[in-house]
Amino acid sequence: MSVSDKYVNGNTEQILAEHFKGINAAIAIIADGQPRHYFFGDKVNEHALFEVGSLTKPMVATVASDLVQSHQWLLSEPIAKLLEDKTFTHHQYSLQQLITHTSGLPRLPSNFSPADMNNPYATYDTNQLLVALKATVGDSKAFEYSNYGYAVLAYLLTKQLDGTLDTILNERLFKPLGMNNTVMALSTDNKHEEINLVGAQDYYGERVQPWQFDSLAGAGAAVSSLHDMQQWVSSYWRFEQSNPLLHQKMSATLTPLNEQMSYGWMRQFEHTYWHNGQTGGYASMVIFNPNKQQAVIVLAAGVANVTQIGMLLFNQLDKQ
Repeated sequence: MSVSDKYVNGNTEQILAEHFKGINAAIAIIADGQPRHYFFGDKVNEHALFEVGSLTKPMVATVASDLVQSHQWLLSEPIAKLLEDKTFTHHQYSLQQLITHTSGLPRLPSNFSPADMNNPYATYDTNQLLVALKATVGDSKAFEYSNYGYAVLAYLLTKQLDGTLDTILNERLFKPLGMNNTVMALSTDNKHEEINLVGAQDYYGERVQPWQFDSLAGAGAAVSSLHDMQQWVSSYWRFEQSNPLLHQKMSATLTPLNEQMSYGWMRQFEHTYWHNGQTGGYASMVIFNPNKQQAVIVLAAGVANVTQIGMLLFNQLDKQ
């Protein structure tokens, strides 16, 4: 029997308990703005911390949207202009292409060669990123998912706003939305040592060490909780009356930039947006429809097909 068959014929909590057997996990199912929570594992609650991997990308893209809305950046602007260095004049793809993974930049930089596969992104610094960028030619216009591209986007944000990525995200996204426990796991400071993550395991049940990031932080360094992810997702509808300016800011990030994407979010049918994340020991998935105030958030600390179960749970919301 498939997961979908089990879901249709069974109890949600039982299905989730089977799917996440032996794995620490936190799930929120939001219908008409009202959440139901499911927790699996010792000490897992709505404030437990998980690595959320590539869900960092729509966070970074939210700040990019902010700069576009305030006319500091143009979507059509060549990246070469934003880099402000003649050695990068060959980077003529636009900001819009960078945000939508159509810049031609590969998944990872050509000189990315991690010394420690248990923590692969920790030592790849900004100098290495810029060396790779000088040697890279983009502008293919075909979709190619790129961690590299979002590292470049994050670098451009730090240049434009004259700050570190964690400070920028904290001031422009985490604090305004009440995401008080969300942090960036950076190898460039000692704060990552204070992050108390839910324990994660690999396919063989072995404990997995946390990841830290340097110049590739924009691709996947965020650590968050179910509570904070719910604060983020619900921000697309909960501020419409109480804070129209913030509502407008968040709604702008859902502006379609092409058929596949808005600002960092993948587009799934009309008015539905999603993204997932994966690190060494963690998997995450968010999907939501702000018009219907529906969402599913899945955070797991182990090997689990969170995208499949997240999509399934979301598709069932209209059938209940």
